[in-house]
Amino acid sequence: MRLGKIVLFLVFVNIFLLVLTPLSKQVSANGAKLDFVEKPTYKCYKTTDAGYYYNVFTTIKNSAAVSSCPIDIRIYENGKASATNESSCLGVIFEPHEEKTFTIQWMTPYQEKQVEMRFIPSDIDNITKYNIGNTTFNVIYNSKSTNSDNTPGFSFLILILIIGIIAIINKKKRN
Repeated sequence: MRLGKIVLFLVFVNIFLLVLTPLSKQVSANGAKLDFVEKPTYKCYKTTDAGYYYNVFTTIKNSAAVSSCPIDIRIYENGKASATNESSCLGVIFEPHEEKTFTIQWMTPYQEKQVEMRFIPSDIDNITKYNIGNTTFNVIYNSKSTNSDNTPGFSFLILILIIGIIAIINKKKRN
């Protein structure tokens, strides 16, 4: 009789462990610890009458030993998400101890703008203090950081033209 109670007890323990194991994995999947590695940087790649077009670079790291749930990374202006899809990375998953660098395209009509970059779980029910973050930085247009006003290859063409003129002058001097 005593052996039957021990077997019954072991069966209940196994059932209990089988039920709790998937739940513990689900909880630990949301236990990722994400953070910005450094402040985002930017580079203007085009200017038009509509505004200034930037590539914004940021690096985020998961320092936990578990994968993250899907994370959305967005640029915010005046507390609102930027209107274009290019200004976000959606559904990004970070593996344990993984660091990822993102390039997000963003446009603004202003020469100077304070911008906020945030990351947050795609499913807001998964928010913890470790998988949500933000950082603020200033974007200031610098005309030296863009080549949109130059015709591609134009400076190379001028260099070839000057070399050609020098070659013609030297050839005439020899004759």
